[in-house]
Amino acid sequence: MIYNLSLHIHCANCLFLVVYNSVPPVFKRKINALEASVGSPVTFECEIEDAPNVTFKWFKYGSEIRHSDKYKIISHLTTSSLELLSPTKADSGEYTCTALNQHGRDSCSANLNVTEPPTFHKAPTPPEGLKGKDASLSCELKGTVPFEITWFKDKKQLKESRKYKFVSEGHSATLHILGLEASDAGEYECKASNNVGSDTCSAMVGGDPIPNVKWMKGKWRQMTHGGRVTLDQKGQEAKMEIREVTKSDSGQYRCVASNKHGEIECSTNLTVDLKKEIAPETLQNRTRHQKCIFVFFRTPSKQKSPKEDKDIDIIELLRNVDPKEYEKYARMYGITDYRGLLQAIEFLKKEKEEQYGRPVRCTCVVNPPQSNQISFIVTSH
Repeated sequence: MIYNLSLHIHCANCLFLVVYNSVPPVFKRKINALEASVGSPVTFECEIEDAPNVTFKWFKYGSEIRHSDKYKIISHLTTSSLELLSPTKADSGEYTCTALNQHGRDSCSANLNVTEPPTFHKAPTPPEGLKGKDASLSCELKGTVPFEITWFKDKKQLKESRKYKFVSEGHSATLHILGLEASDAGEYECKASNNVGSDTCSAMVGGDPIPNVKWMKGKWRQMTHGGRVTLDQKGQEAKMEIREVTKSDSGQYRCVASNKHGEIECSTNLTVDLKKEIAPETLQNRTRHQKCIFVFFRTPSKQKSPKEDKDIDIIELLRNVDPKEYEKYARMYGITDYRGLLQAIEFLKKEKEEQYGRPVRCTCVVNPPQSNQISFIVTSH
């Protein structure tokens, strides 16, 4: 309502007219409800009818907002705007603009909803279930609901079925796996999305816990990492490496793997045979050195000679013999253990290819649980 009051003053020679403009502010365009994502600038704007000497003020839940690094306020004669430069979730709420002068005031309010993309703050814990039992993968999120939840196994999207049940409520999501089987082992991934972003997290579900592996020499001595010995385990594979081997390193080595379900082991024998060829000497400006040869036996390479009734070391017998003469020497010495003969020939072949002085490496591989076996590989490098 506009009030215009006029006062007429008469005098003999003149007429004075004084006009008092008593117009209070009235909003012509009010602020609207807004939605913004975290970190994205957002602006409220409003406009009033013409009125004199108007001042604009902005509030959030009744507390006045002032121009700062967080807020930018711009006001002209009949317009005003409030910009939030980098809003956070805490900036959500009701905002009010008030226009006032000496004749009155007017206000308008609207809500700001600052939305956050989903982020996982509690990843699923790999379940420990028994075959035939049910298991669950649960995770918790932060962000603005509602979320769209999608589950994957080994990068393939899962669909709800008799096997899988999905439960999503508020900031939590759960996958139920019904009737565990060996084929359920793998990588499971949860993807959460809303209108401003998405996030993923994953967990491995295995048939059995990764085994704990220890290395033993003989019956009692446990090998430890350090010095010439290097122990390494990555998942199902464990390795032991011995550098600069000596005669004292000979013996039986065992790889013992265990988890809460039991223990299994395998073993092999290491024989270090130091062969002194020629004392170091200089001959025609060339130097010869001692060599260290590593020999690994799983079955005997010796047998009794029927002619001389004594042990024959097949490897030593054939070491300096031309391979074309192997058969001749076998007949000459009455060797009938053809398996041992073949092993000796194979060993001599590898020995010639061997680069002396390389370390010995033993590798223990735990096979799938259903096989109830572990493999033991001995190599020299």
